[in-house]
Amino acid sequence: MLHDLHQHSLNVGLRMNKEKTKIMTSKLENSTATIEVDGHPLENVKSYMYLGQLFSLDEDSTTEIKRKISSAWSKFGRLSRYLQDVKFPFTLKRKIFNPCVMPVFLYGAETWTTTKKMAQRLNSAHGVMERKTLNIKWQDHVTNNTLKERTKFPDLFDIILKKK
Repeated sequence: MLHDLHQHSLNVGLRMNKEKTKIMTSKLENSTATIEVDGHPLENVKSYMYLGQLFSLDEDSTTEIKRKISSAWSKFGRLSRYLQDVKFPFTLKRKIFNPCVMPVFLYGAETWTTTKKMAQRLNSAHGVMERKTLNIKWQDHVTNNTLKERTKFPDLFDIILKKK
């Protein structure tokens, strides 16, 4: 099948990059089998990145969720001069946060196997970002429910459940 794909691609002027092309087989299949295209063996991998999402054979989404949290923090950091500015109105902060940071959190969420621990980790990171936008410190003893009422940010886990 892969050989046919390669031949049809060549017929229309497309060339397969054999260095970038990887294969991933299921646990049930023989993972030591070698697949070649034009005599070039393709690398067999346990995980790969495709369109910004990590795919792997294990059904645990922990690594992907950690990546998304890290990416969301990176995006939040790049926007922090607006999101953490005391003089900046919160309504504008929300208009920046929702379309710029939330999609980074949620990209590919419908494919995740989420556990309570992962949901807690996502909501925790999201909550810290909410506190930072409102300039609330942990010492201020503001509950998460009060925080949700003030920010009116949607709950991440609820959004993930709706996407599934």
